[in-house]
Amino acid sequence: SHRCPYCLVLTPFPFISSIFPLFGHVGIGNSKGIINDFSSSNYVTIDNMGFSWPYKYVLLNPSEEEKNEWDSAIGEANKLFTKKRFGIFDTNCHSYVCHILNSIRYKGRSDYSKCDIMMMMVRDGVYINKCSVVKVYIWPLLFMCIVAIIVSLVICL
Repeated sequence: SHRCPYCLVLTPFPFISSIFPLFGHVGIGNSKGIINDFSSSNYVTIDNMGFSWPYKYVLLNPSEEEKNEWDSAIGEANKLFTKKRFGIFDTNCHSYVCHILNSIRYKGRSDYSKCDIMMMMVRDGVYINKCSVVKVYIWPLLFMCIVAIIVSLVICL
């Protein structure tokens, strides 16, 4: 049921997504929709996202030539990234997705960056369902309410 062919997917990243809901863990679906993601050092997860199932996706529109290279590019990235150390700010899930899009020259480009991936999610991302929206925004809202209550109490005292 968690199939997203030719899609980028986003799932919440523990704690960080609770405060900043637009930040999360990304993966990419192969031609059959099986999600691949670089979730920790020397480990690429296949069909079992590293943190949870996606709540948001971006449907990509590859050309026929790009579709022919799609699965092999993911397979090559999987081999390469199983030899890499995961780092929050350098080699991470966004790097993995960028590597794949750059290797197939998606939309004629070979310069995708982490910011491009994040902007695609913000601009073109679609929530899986209405429940996903609630799951994503309930924690930041609760966090802001708690902060507001604490600040109010401090000011009043």
